[in-house]
Amino acid sequence: MLGWDVQTRAMLVAAVATTLAGVTGLLPALLYRRSAQAVVLQAALGGSAAHMLLSLIFAGIGYALKLGGELEPLAAWTGGLYAASLIALVVALIRIIRAATPHGAVSQGR
Repeated sequence: MLGWDVQTRAMLVAAVATTLAGVTGLLPALLYRRSAQAVVLQAALGGSAAHMLLSLIFAGIGYALKLGGELEPLAAWTGGLYAASLIALVVALIRIIRAATPHGAVSQGR
C-alpha cells in the first residue's frame, strides 16, 4: 500500500482487543435495560469505563504474548480503533438509555 507497512498483525490484535472490550462494555446496560432509566445510565457509565480499561488490558495481553509485534504500531492501532469503538459504543448506549423507562413512568408493555 504505497510502500507503507501498515503492521497487519498489530492492527488485527488491536481490532480483536477493542471489539471484545466494546462488546463487554455493552453488557451492563443490556443486562439492566428493563430497569429505570437512572439505573441503565449508571450501567452504561460503568460499561464505558470497562471498555476503556479492557481495551488496554486486552491489547497489553496481545503485546505480552508477542501477537502484535512492536509496541508503537500496536499502541497506535489500539488508540485509533479504541476511538472508533468508543463512538459506536456510545451510540448504542444512548439508544439503550433512551429506550429505558424514565423513573416514575408507567411501563406500557415494553
